[in-house]
Order: sequence, then C-alpha cells, then structure tokens
Amino acid sequence: MRDALVNEFAGFERKLRAIARQDENAQRLMTTPSVGVLVALTLVAAVDAPERFRSSRAVGPHFGLTQRPLQKDRIMYRLEQRFARGAPARCRRRCRKRRQRTYPSRRP
Repeated sequence: MRDALVNEFAGFERKLRAIARQDENAQRLMTTPSVGVLVALTLVAAVDAPERFRSSRAVGPHFGLTQRPLQKDRIMYRLEQRFARGAPARCRRRCRKRRQRTYPSRRP
C-alpha cells in the first residue's frame, strides 16, 4: 500500500518537473533559494498576467503573504486607542515610540 503511494507520488513529481522545465518563468523562479517546482508553478499559475499589479510590492499582499500598509496603520491605531483608554502612561509612550520607529515621518 505504502509503496504504491510512494510510486504514484514520484510520478506526479516527475510530471511537475517536466512542466516546470518547459516554462521559462518557472525556471527563472526556481533559481531563487528555497523556491522549488511546486512553488514556482503555483506562482506562475496565480500571476498569469503580471501587468495587473502596479508594482512587485503589490503581489505579496494580493495573496495574503504580507500586510498592506494601511492594515499595519490600523493595527497600531487600535493599540494606541486601547492604551489611551486606561493603560499606564509608560505603555502609551512605548507604543508611540514603536510606531515612530516603524513608520518614520517623511518630512525633510
């Protein structure tokens, strides 16, 4: 039983490798460390038309891999509001300093 599953899995893996060898984008992605056949083919299939994204930074949030900048701001805002209501002044100061370090102002 186990041997049959191992052989079938090996067959699927061979097919995936053959497909990846034929796809130029998948080959390029596989040159990146820790990106294998499955990850490369999944990304090629998901990002079929790269021109949909304004920049490469928009790809990660689209798939939920990273947070959008506004999400980060909302999280920090909620923490500040929570601290403002009843937390000690020391906690409020720490939160404010952390936000200033994380999101420095862009003023000259």
